[in-house]
Amino acid sequence: VLSLAARLRGAPYVYGLDIDPTALLHAKENAHLNQLKKISFTHTLSTTPSNRLILMNMISSEQKLAWESVSTPCFKELIISGIPIEEKEKFLANTPSSYGTLIKEKTLDGWVGFVFRQKKGLRKT
Repeated sequence: VLSLAARLRGAPYVYGLDIDPTALLHAKENAHLNQLKKISFTHTLSTTPSNRLILMNMISSEQKLAWESVSTPCFKELIISGIPIEEKEKFLANTPSSYGTLIKEKTLDGWVGFVFRQKKGLRKT
């Protein structure tokens, strides 16, 4: 749903990643039903587009798996959600400096999300 919304909001191309094959199938079907082009869904990222925004809505263990699937991730902005509030401090303590600067934090219904921005251009992690 987040990938579809990003494309509808004007993202030039969207790569939707998920570890659940059923979620990928549903996303593909929804993209087709909404006649959305320039969007793909897969388990791993086979290309590393530059100048991108990355949105991750998954628990930290799934985030780790997603990062392992990308050989050289780079981004301008990173939005992370899906962190239980009780894991917030541990998550922040283990956040790599390559995420950049934490510029925003939001808590809702026991979950926390963060927005990180690179300090200068794109950096590889």
